[in-house]
Amino acid sequence: MPNGSVSETPTLTRHIPSLDGLRAVSIGLVFVAHLLGTAGFLKLREHFDLGGVGVRIFFIISGFLITTLLLNELDSTGRISLRGFYRRRVLRIFPAFYAYWLTMLALALAGLLAIRGRDLAYAAFYTINYVLDRPWYLGHLWSLAVEEQFYALWPLTLFLVGRRKAFWVAGAVVLLVPFIRIAQSHYFPSHRLGIMEEFHTIADCIATGCLLAGLRGWMWEHASYRRFLTSWMFWLAPAAIFATVALNRFTLFKWLIAIPVFNFSIAICIDRWTRFAQEDYFARFLNLKPVAYVGVLSYSLYLWQQPFLNRYAHYAWTTFPLNLAIAVSLALASYYIVERPFLALRYRSSGRKRSSPPVEVLEPVAKGDSFQESA
Repeated sequence: MPNGSVSETPTLTRHIPSLDGLRAVSIGLVFVAHLLGTAGFLKLREHFDLGGVGVRIFFIISGFLITTLLLNELDSTGRISLRGFYRRRVLRIFPAFYAYWLTMLALALAGLLAIRGRDLAYAAFYTINYVLDRPWYLGHLWSLAVEEQFYALWPLTLFLVGRRKAFWVAGAVVLLVPFIRIAQSHYFPSHRLGIMEEFHTIADCIATGCLLAGLRGWMWEHASYRRFLTSWMFWLAPAAIFATVALNRFTLFKWLIAIPVFNFSIAICIDRWTRFAQEDYFARFLNLKPVAYVGVLSYSLYLWQQPFLNRYAHYAWTTFPLNLAIAVSLALASYYIVERPFLALRYRSSGRKRSSPPVEVLEPVAKGDSFQESA
């Protein structure tokens, strides 16, 4: 494998490599999980919770990306603008989400879908992750609710207590949430089904991404970590990911051990594949234009797949491959008609000019220490 480099003196590139590709992998896992059992698709029983795996990868990416954005702002301006952060998040998340939500509302009012007004209200205010009996058409929105709850809490934490204390908070979340899952299962059995969906039972995934963003520079300063990340030993992390996914069926072990190991291993992979986008073979795959493009579409794909990748319904539009074609077509329409115009508006509102919508972040890239992978 060719040598690459990582730098001690930060320079700015336009985006963090490999993240769109990782989003593509994540949404691909969700699609496969939802397609299994639908009419016309493979009638296999899913043993590995592929959808949950994909969502947890999304959460770790989100914690990493949002924290990197916030730390870049803090380093460049000396402060975090909460108003600016929430304006950008509103323009990024709300238009596509409420386009989907209004569509579900209209179909419910027309009597075409059985959705309670209560469930639509919970979805509208990003609290549906605490509703256990939500309908299928809104069921996937639990993960968006978790994201919005993270957006509400984490920037405010950084703003109020500062960088150092905020990362102590994130570390405490990583350590405590596995025990919260066990405690909720034991002491609140009626909420057992909410474990891994209610924010306080899955926040350790996002917090792991936050810690990666805050500590990756410090970790790279240690020769032992550099050796690990750039040698064959790194592949122990992907091996650990596969092992923990295979052990998902052992519930208590999953909540207490497997998920923390999974989170840590995904974080290690993100660090390597964002540092060595050209040197690592899998990172090259993640940065292929078609793969990255799927990642760019991932939010709209996530929103619009749910009504059509439905194993509990038996209509033409829920039958493979028509269901997949409709979901992808609506996602494309959502992206180009709703998402992109608001992304451009978000960028113009910052007072800068550019012909295309902005990338998420300016990433420090390093030069100096060489990448050499052992065979």
